[in-house]
Amino acid sequence: MNRCMKWTVHLNGLYSIIQCRNTVSAPTPISSEILDSIGFFDLPTHVLGRATKPLHIWRDYCRGKSGIEPNSNIPFSLIDLLSMVGQPGVEMQLWTWQWDNSSSSSSSSSSSPGRNAHPPSLLTRLAWDATRLAGIISSREYKLLNYAQTTDLSPSNPYQPTQSDDGCPATPFLVEGILSNLTTILTTESQHQHHQHQPPQEVCEVLNLLLYPAFVAGSQHTLLTPLHKQRIEAFWQELFPDMGADGPGMPHLQVPLDILRDLWRDARRRTVDMIAKERGVEIGLF
Repeated sequence: MNRCMKWTVHLNGLYSIIQCRNTVSAPTPISSEILDSIGFFDLPTHVLGRATKPLHIWRDYCRGKSGIEPNSNIPFSLIDLLSMVGQPGVEMQLWTWQWDNSSSSSSSSSSSPGRNAHPPSLLTRLAWDATRLAGIISSREYKLLNYAQTTDLSPSNPYQPTQSDDGCPATPFLVEGILSNLTTILTTESQHQHHQHQPPQEVCEVLNLLLYPAFVAGSQHTLLTPLHKQRIEAFWQELFPDMGADGPGMPHLQVPLDILRDLWRDARRRTVDMIAKERGVEIGLF
């Protein structure tokens, strides 16, 4: 996965094994945890250049838990909404979503101690908020791509609508919100490194949450000013180690930025997903 090779086909295999063992209909604690992990990797929002159809595992089998999913560090309730992108009403649900502290305290007694045992930091909440806003954009694009044949698309911007649905803000507002949160996180990290050589633990904990919202904001190329693009470039180079102007970095971190640069140079009526498929890569934005 980190090499951006085709990997979602393996989700189908793992899911078939679980189905054959009847653990979907009658899950054990262990199989439920495995199903959560597979379901998260299967999220339609977080896979770029996907070569297989989403299995919708999380939407169909994993929803309704409380607390924070331990591997992704994202609240279960937020993942529930991300798993339902494109469905009626999900944009408003994402727009009104808030973290419920009571769900964390009620679930902590039944979960093992770990990084989610303490209340979420301010930076974690900012990362969740950026993820929530990115989910609204993803939902709009997901619906548009699935109904492209029956939708009156704008010739100059066929895949990126800016009109608000269900009373939610327009896409430019969402992009600004994402970039604002990323800038706050970046500023906190930079200020800390001015005094110490390593970023604070709270920054390390949210790094895996930031790739998705940063990429979604960058993919809205018709809405970005040169300053916006500079902010996204600065974010990538500052928070993802060894990212330099042209790499090297890890492929699953470097390639998304390269795809954004390609889109910014010459969109040619393409989406970021089209560019990824042209390159023959599958990228998990987590």
